[in-house]
Amino acid sequence: MLDLDNRDNTDWAVSAEIQLIAPDGTTAHEFPAQTVTIGSGRSTQLNFSASLTGLKLWTAETPNLYSVIVALKDAKGHEIEAFSTKYGFRHIEQVGKFVHINGKKVFFKGTNRHDTHPLYGRAVDTGTMLKDVLMFKQNNINTLRTSHYPNPAKMYAMFDHFGIYVMDEADLECHAHTALSSDRSWAPAFVDREQRMVLRDRNHPAVIFWSLGNESACGVNFKDCYDAVRALDDRMIHYEGMQQWTYTDMTSFMYPSYSQVVGFDSHNDSRPHFLCEYAHAMGQAIGNLSDYWEYIESSKRTIGGCIWDWVDQAIYHPEEIKSGNIKGYYTSYDFPGPHQGNFVANGIVGPMREPTAKLQEVKHVYQYIKMKEFAPESKSLTVKNTYDFIDLSGFNILWSVSRDGENVENGTITDFNLGSERSTTLTIPYRSVPSGDDDSEYLLTVRFVTKNNCDWADAGHEVASDQFTIQDRSPLPTIEAPEGELTVSGNNPVTINGQGFCVKFDKTGKMQSMKFNGEDYIFNGSGPAFDNLRWIENDAPLSGIPPSTMTNPTFKPAGITLNYIDGDANGAKAVKITGRYNAQGFCAYTTSYTIYANGTIDLTATFNPATNAIDRLGLSMSVAPGLEQVQYFARGPWANYVDRKTGSHAALYTTTVTDMYEHFIRPQSMGNREDLRYLRLTNDDGFGLLIETEGRVNFSALHNTELDFIALSHDFELKHRPETILHFDYMQRGLGNGSCGPGTLDKYKVPSSGEYSYKLRFTPLVTPGAGYSVPTGEKSDIFLTSLTTEKTISDADYTATSAPEHLYTLLTDLNIIAPHSSSASIITATLSASSRSALWVDFDRDFTFKDNEKLPKNGANTWLLSVPNGITSGTYRARLSLDSAAEPTADGPLANGRVYDFFITVGQPVAITDYDTPDGNMHKDGQAYVKRIYTTGAYTDIEYITDKQPSDFYTLINEKPDVAAGGSIILHLEANDLGKDGKIHQDLRYNYAVIYLDAYGTGNFQEIGRHGKFIEGASIDANYSDVMTVDQPISIPPNTTTGKARIRVIYQNAWRHLSDPNAKNILDGVAYDINLNVLDHDPSIPDLPTANYAIPSGTMHPQGNAYLTRVYTSDAIADIDHTWDNTPASVYTLLEDGLTVYPGSDFTLHLLANNLGNTSRVRQDLRYNYAVIYTDWNADAEFEQDARYGKNFTESNTATNYSSVMTIGHKLSIPDDITPCTARIRVIYQNAWKPLSGPNANDIYEGLAIDIPVNIIEDPASITDIGITSPATDCDIIYDLQGRRILHPTSPGIYIINGSKTIIR
Repeated sequence: MLDLDNRDNTDWAVSAEIQLIAPDGTTAHEFPAQTVTIGSGRSTQLNFSASLTGLKLWTAETPNLYSVIVALKDAKGHEIEAFSTKYGFRHIEQVGKFVHINGKKVFFKGTNRHDTHPLYGRAVDTGTMLKDVLMFKQNNINTLRTSHYPNPAKMYAMFDHFGIYVMDEADLECHAHTALSSDRSWAPAFVDREQRMVLRDRNHPAVIFWSLGNESACGVNFKDCYDAVRALDDRMIHYEGMQQWTYTDMTSFMYPSYSQVVGFDSHNDSRPHFLCEYAHAMGQAIGNLSDYWEYIESSKRTIGGCIWDWVDQAIYHPEEIKSGNIKGYYTSYDFPGPHQGNFVANGIVGPMREPTAKLQEVKHVYQYIKMKEFAPESKSLTVKNTYDFIDLSGFNILWSVSRDGENVENGTITDFNLGSERSTTLTIPYRSVPSGDDDSEYLLTVRFVTKNNCDWADAGHEVASDQFTIQDRSPLPTIEAPEGELTVSGNNPVTINGQGFCVKFDKTGKMQSMKFNGEDYIFNGSGPAFDNLRWIENDAPLSGIPPSTMTNPTFKPAGITLNYIDGDANGAKAVKITGRYNAQGFCAYTTSYTIYANGTIDLTATFNPATNAIDRLGLSMSVAPGLEQVQYFARGPWANYVDRKTGSHAALYTTTVTDMYEHFIRPQSMGNREDLRYLRLTNDDGFGLLIETEGRVNFSALHNTELDFIALSHDFELKHRPETILHFDYMQRGLGNGSCGPGTLDKYKVPSSGEYSYKLRFTPLVTPGAGYSVPTGEKSDIFLTSLTTEKTISDADYTATSAPEHLYTLLTDLNIIAPHSSSASIITATLSASSRSALWVDFDRDFTFKDNEKLPKNGANTWLLSVPNGITSGTYRARLSLDSAAEPTADGPLANGRVYDFFITVGQPVAITDYDTPDGNMHKDGQAYVKRIYTTGAYTDIEYITDKQPSDFYTLINEKPDVAAGGSIILHLEANDLGKDGKIHQDLRYNYAVIYLDAYGTGNFQEIGRHGKFIEGASIDANYSDVMTVDQPISIPPNTTTGKARIRVIYQNAWRHLSDPNAKNILDGVAYDINLNVLDHDPSIPDLPTANYAIPSGTMHPQGNAYLTRVYTSDAIADIDHTWDNTPASVYTLLEDGLTVYPGSDFTLHLLANNLGNTSRVRQDLRYNYAVIYTDWNADAEFEQDARYGKNFTESNTATNYSSVMTIGHKLSIPDDITPCTARIRVIYQNAWKPLSGPNANDIYEGLAIDIPVNIIEDPASITDIGITSPATDCDIIYDLQGRRILHPTSPGIYIINGSKTIIR
């Protein structure tokens, strides 16, 4: 049907022509032209019809589109109007209780989608629309419900072109006003929205279903809507709120449990059933999706469903968009309501369409190529093609075989084909099969990938994959008779010592320390212990508020045993220490460690749960900072969980702890990997741990704890800890869909009874050189018997009576502490016999020992250790090489020798008072001197002027310029000038000038400038232009700590070499020293006013559990973050560093208390306290109460302040009229049965007090003489407004850059 309107003032005789162009560009049909005369202002309709055969039909798998070209011509045959549109032919019908398209049953694998973008809001750009559609296709999503309004028109062209089935939903939702659906006065408005949708979109082949709206109850107005849609189009009609209606074409239900899916499927209803919303994807979500679809694809009438929903709805904050300082994403709870917590961040992908682990699972569950029934003996498996309209000729098969996670064989099958909805057997021609005593784990991975480029993916894009076991893994091998012996001492801690390692346990059997080669891999005593904490939004119904049931119960020690294997406490091959722990009614567990003499440690953990309310059945531990590199053999690379792991295959993956972090709108439990075989954690030098498993284990490795997550509302607020927190769980409760819908299926919950165990094997990864080369060669009988030092801060005490076993030895406990000064320390080696020797120190820390790092000898086997210029305090590696048959080398090979590595620590610089001074003679004419010495750029410059030669060769100038650490000045030297160049004048023109700097005030000078040159032979050349006027930049390092520095200037006769800054034979020259006062901050910026505060006092709880674990702020210019792992030393704590704010600004103070668990039991943490927050904004030591959390109780009351004091987030506002100062916040926790006398109380009872400095600085808006810059460069000299040197500003604000106040955006 073609509508024609004549809007002209005259009648028109026109003819209409229509062509149908096939997908291949040929003409499929040309309709006979129809001619008609249309009167002025009149309209008419023309009907074109034809019987067409041989059409290429449209489906989501074969989106064949025809072009319809319409041309309108006048009586003379001139074209006056033309247009074209795309059209697809397909037939939709209900067959039985299912939907068929073009004669085949189709399952609809879908998602819901909202129009949303973090920058553009609901006005989504075309590029993002296209990205959505492409990602649907690439991840096997074939259906979209346009919740809850029609999408932009251009998206339907994309759906048609790429092939997406669409449930087109009207813009009709009355969530809070559902009575409108029964109010007949609203019926026309309801119907209008339906009709407009159908009229706009009915020519799109992608539209398979109409949806009348969403969550508007089931009033009679919807009967009118149904009738109006049916009058316009015959496609199937859906409405989720249909209840008992008979006038929809399918039944529908939101967020059903698995059992409800089964139940609805069995209803005696002739209509298909559709899950319009299911698998709510909030945060860490989409559990048991595979269970849903295993049932759906064999169901009686369930045709599919749409996950809620596609993309996290979150935006950039408008104020941050305006300022250009975008921190991250904000969502519903950041703005005025009404809203339901975080109930719009429910996406499969992130706000900018970032792929997630959830998407990986959706892709696998929705895949069309099913693989199963693998038989290792025949190398065959069953392949089922569940595509409805295409065969598999467009795909290659890539297969690979792995042995213990590493690929050993792979191949490609290019000639496989299978028709749609058919099954067959596929044989994989691999040759790598285990033989003999090979007990390794062998896995086969099979992937189907596109052969060629297509509209929605490049060649090689994976559409389906699965993994099969060729041979299961074996138990860990038994450790037989290890070399060495162990000794055991003490009982709290129990200390077990072996060769190069030491392990400690507390009196309950908990591991506290695991030290290898002097490096402790356990952080702060946090060895393996039961940890039930888990914070996942998807566990909390609707609101997204952290569930109050998240607890880590207190386990009571239930006994410890210590056993020796092949020996006793004075010498054993292995030691076994077992600790037992119990939390009544929750869980009991046992840790049994076996420490072997070779350093290997086995931990067998056994769990006896008593409830299915456990979140995670396993242990957590913290390992030392620096173990950042991760290699693991488990399911990956995306995070996976027990009910969301089908899309994650087991392999060997390499990453970092930092990169195992997952980005959610709101931080939460993350990073889990199921089915761990082994984990390798190392630092950049090769030190680390190999953790192998036996039994069922999943793990995570992160820089944060669960309490870190629960305290925050935004991903960008999270600050990573330096240590790594490891979880090793026998089982973690599945994810389920509890944020809106059913929780975890029973089979994915932690069992409530029985006994479960796993084994962890810890093996130190301590390479012999720990990152340095290990020399090779012939081992000598000569060895080091002792190493002694002189003029060091601590003397070496190494002695040995026998030679080490190997050529190379790392002496992990030998650390010589040397002073940071110009005077040399002496290192002496005593050998068992005569041998050549050499000693190096790797001062540049590049893991090599170079020739210029070899120490000078001071006699046989004695060396002088001088700290080179520019070296900071710290620890450096030293290498001693012995060779009796050749000159010793650092890296070998040795002809007949040994190599020892040890450590040298350079102490902090110490200023000297007596300098060695240079000496020599001045020119006999008395005219060779400097008449003016002055500085520019110092905070206090100097000027020295004279009109005659000094009385002595060496002059110490009395004035001292002031310069800040990290700052620079210019030294100017003007020589006495006797006249024009070209004549012989006996001033300084026949000298050269050398300028030295002792930057640390230690007496160690470094040459920083040379003006003029040494002149060979009997030349009469002069250095006139170079030495008569000198401008020398002087830079002070930022890390100097002595407060002193010295410049030395020496003029030497141009025909004589200058040996060093303390030379005594200077000819016809002169020398000057200038002392510098090195300040720790810029004196031009006054210190912020501070007050003399009274210090509160009192008592803490005697059990030592009532303390804060973390104090931090958010939204300040510079935030703070302090953590504690145990109770502080005293009731009062003053934080060393403070936050920085502007007058009139707001920020939030966060206080997290140590939490001992269950609120229903007496726990002696801070829950029986109340908290008072005081502020002193004008730094006058007078506090005012700002807030109180919790309340006083009477003596007989046993209530607690639990919910109000354990986690506090308190917003604070700085008054507008405050002048810059160092203000203070004071927080006091007081026993809830005792009154608090005030902010300076001396009667705090079982509580604590903490003071937090607040640096209030000038507001940029109030400063007019200020520059604005992009991030500063490395060449800029930068201070904050308190005069502290800043190397790399990390946040926007006002800084002093090169002497001027500047805003860094």
